[in-house]
Amino acid sequence: MKKIFIPLLIIAVINCIVLLSLLPSIMVGLDPERFRSPLGETNKAIKENMLNLTPINTSMDTVITLIEGEAEWNLIRVSNQRGVIMGEASISGTDPSIIVGEQFIMAYVGSYQTFIPAIRFGNHVVFRILANARIYVYWAFDEKSELIDLFVLGQTK
Repeated sequence: MKKIFIPLLIIAVINCIVLLSLLPSIMVGLDPERFRSPLGETNKAIKENMLNLTPINTSMDTVITLIEGEAEWNLIRVSNQRGVIMGEASISGTDPSIIVGEQFIMAYVGSYQTFIPAIRFGNHVVFRILANARIYVYWAFDEKSELIDLFVLGQTK
């Protein structure tokens, strides 16, 4: 028993020392401000923030101007041919064949760092990894190019 226990104890102590030595460099790489970012909130909270910036009835041109004026945002797609296909926007709990609006704009609005479950033991998460979550917003417009709704899609890569 002692012959097995001592080597295991030595390995455990070495692992703890290695992890503790890496902790400062790991923590330097984590920007606490990013964890408090509004993008780190739920999709519902992000949607509320976006609706404050672009209220219902906002014109497509105004939304495009806003997107182009934000340094970290990226205009991905503008469609005057159709609305947001819910399946394309991966909006959970919706019929993927539903189309909202007559036109839409899609933009990347930022990312945040988050911990996601990597290893589960039953219903308990025993290990998490740091991941970068990318946030996309789909603005849906009517035939008069006025905003009728928007959808937030968060993707962890």
